[in-house]
Amino acid sequence: MAKLLRGEIMAKFFSPGQIWRLVALLFFEPRACALCQVEITEVAQAQVCTDETGGNLCPECLVFFRQLTEVRTTLIGDDDSDIIECFSSGYYSGPLQEAIYQIKYLKRPELAKILAFTLVPPAMALLNLQRSKDKNIDMKALLIPVPLHPSKVKERGFNQAEELAHHMGERLKLKVDTSSLRRIRSTRPQFGLSRGQRRRNLEGAFKASKRLNGQNVILVDDVLTSGATIYECAMAVSIAGGKIIGAITLARAKWQKREQAKEEEVVMAGRAKERGRNWGETTVPASSVELLL
Repeated sequence: MAKLLRGEIMAKFFSPGQIWRLVALLFFEPRACALCQVEITEVAQAQVCTDETGGNLCPECLVFFRQLTEVRTTLIGDDDSDIIECFSSGYYSGPLQEAIYQIKYLKRPELAKILAFTLVPPAMALLNLQRSKDKNIDMKALLIPVPLHPSKVKERGFNQAEELAHHMGERLKLKVDTSSLRRIRSTRPQFGLSRGQRRRNLEGAFKASKRLNGQNVILVDDVLTSGATIYECAMAVSIAGGKIIGAITLARAKWQKREQAKEEEVVMAGRAKERGRNWGETTVPASSVELLL
């Protein structure tokens, strides 16, 4: 019995991994992956997942999220200096797509906390990019989540962009402002709309407070699809006197009619002329990118 307790006999018949699984089954309550619901019994792996993400992810899901490569999308307006730099954790596919679906439609905001660690690399990439352009820039930017209309918040119970922004802010020690940018008009879902429809759907939907005057702002959202939502929010912030540092999203959709997605994409969009606006009136001119047909 003493030899059994010391593990000498077990070591002859079982591998270290098998011993860990046996110990887990005997002494630990089984855990399920927060995303795919696969049961996690390996004590060491479960502990690593919990420590890194603040929740349980199975090894397969964790490996996927660890291997995400941030995607940079540069939105350019009529003037080459009118840009919004957007960084995403990865492309909208696989477990990342499933996670966003569960957050929004299965009403699982707790997944935002688990996935917040994937927002750190794109956020640091954005801040480092802006620092390389201007060494004197104030990196203590406000994180502003893309707002939902109050009716949508009431229906869903939360704003997924707010959830992401709060947990991202905790990790980066940045303040989150959820009141200075509002969606003042309810809009229909963007899914399935043409370029022109997306444009008209969101026009004038957002309003920013003058409290943002002189503030550096980073917009936060779950998915960057056509860029229309980020554009409208950036326009509202810049009209209020805020300065857009860029945008961070959990995922970026792979645009249609492109043979191969690139890690960095520069997109030209001429919205200012179309709408007849004088972009000199705003601090940070912004543009709309409408590539999904």
